[in-house]
Amino acid sequence: MSKETIKIIIISLSVLLIISALIITGLWFFLKSNDPGDNQQTNSSSSFNRNSGGDKNITEEKVVVAKNADNYVDLPNLKVGDKVAGMPVTSLRAFSSEQRFLPMSENNVSIKLNGKLTLEGNYTYIEPKSDNTYKKKDFYITVTKEGDLAKIPMLKNDDSKKVIFRFEFYEDLSKLQKLFKISNKKSTGSATLLVENYTLNRFTSGDASNLVTLIEIKELK
Repeated sequence: MSKETIKIIIISLSVLLIISALIITGLWFFLKSNDPGDNQQTNSSSSFNRNSGGDKNITEEKVVVAKNADNYVDLPNLKVGDKVAGMPVTSLRAFSSEQRFLPMSENNVSIKLNGKLTLEGNYTYIEPKSDNTYKKKDFYITVTKEGDLAKIPMLKNDDSKKVIFRFEFYEDLSKLQKLFKISNKKSTGSATLLVENYTLNRFTSGDASNLVTLIEIKELK
C-alpha cells in the first residue's frame, strides 16, 4: 500500500469521526430539549417566580388590593350617582376651571358626596401670635384611626394613613373655639364627630382642603 493511499484513508477516517461527533452532539441536544421532566422543572420554576416573585411582587399585589377598596376613587370612570365609601357622588367637577389647569385630574378635582360619617380625630387650632402676621387662624381635624380612614373617600395618591379636613360654613373660627372649648393660643385634643356632605378637594397649584359639614360633637377629650 502506497503512502498516498494511507494518507487518503487517514483523512477519510478523520472526516467520518468529526461528522459522527457532530451528529451525536446534535442528537443529545434534541433529546434534552424534549425531555418532559426538564420542561416540568422549568415550568414549575417559572410558576414559582410568578406566584412568589420575591417580596416585591407580593407587596405590589397587596397595594393593588388596597387601592381597590371601596373608599378609593376611580376618578377616570367616576360619575355623579356612583358610590364611594357607601356615599353617592352628588357633584363632580374640576376644582379650578381655568383652562391652564384643565382637564380635571387628581391634581384638580372636587368631589362632593352625600352621607353622614361618625369619625374620631385630633383637632388642632392655631392662632397667629401677632395681628400683623400674614398667617390666618386655622382649625382642622386629622384622622389616623384605621377603621375611620376606611370610611373616608380617597384618591389613589393620598396618604392612606392620614386624612385632614376642615369644616364648611365656619369661616368665623370663633364659633369653633366655643364649640371645642378652646381658650389657648394653640390648642389640640381629640373628638368624636358626626359629620355629613364630605367634599374631597385636590388642587396642587393652590389651597384646596377636604371639607365636611359638622352636625354634632359627640365627645371631646
